[in-house]
Amino acid sequence: MKSYSDKITGSIVNGKSVQSIGNIDIVYRNNRDDNTFSVGFINRMNNQSMTIHKFDKCKFAVEFGSPKGVDHVLAFKTIEIAVELALLNTDITRINEEIAVTARQHFVRCVSQFEPKAKNVKFTEKAWKLNKYRNKTVIFSKNDGEQCTGVLNVILPPSGNTCLITPDDDKSSRLTLSIDNLWIQ
Repeated sequence: MKSYSDKITGSIVNGKSVQSIGNIDIVYRNNRDDNTFSVGFINRMNNQSMTIHKFDKCKFAVEFGSPKGVDHVLAFKTIEIAVELALLNTDITRINEEIAVTARQHFVRCVSQFEPKAKNVKFTEKAWKLNKYRNKTVIFSKNDGEQCTGVLNVILPPSGNTCLITPDDDKSSRLTLSIDNLWIQ
């Protein structure tokens, strides 16, 4: 049986290199003259994307995209934290787990072509698996032990040990919690 890594197809579209793995596209382009690049992870099932951009030496941005446009952009000074945030929050809705793993690995390989330190990213399997519950309702315990419900927004570096939650009882606030305080509904 062939693995999905044997089924990666590639092409160049509008000056960008595109690698397709199942319903995931890894899109990248770079400029060797000014040492900049962009590498994107696009879920074609719902057009959610996560893109890492390098603008200058030690200036990286992670862009969360959706069919509505750019939802969030976060800036970082190190590639390791930028890649970790991107990997922890790639959208894998309706994607087979084997395809998701292969696509994430390919994403890291593409980024590491331009920034070799990207290969050093490590986090727990629990954080990796928590990703499929992003934008869904979870049960969590606050620091005082009270159990509440809310939406899992983002899994945070380093190591994916914390996350941002929007509590159901206060939609205007965000809580930063340990992933050990979460229960999935």
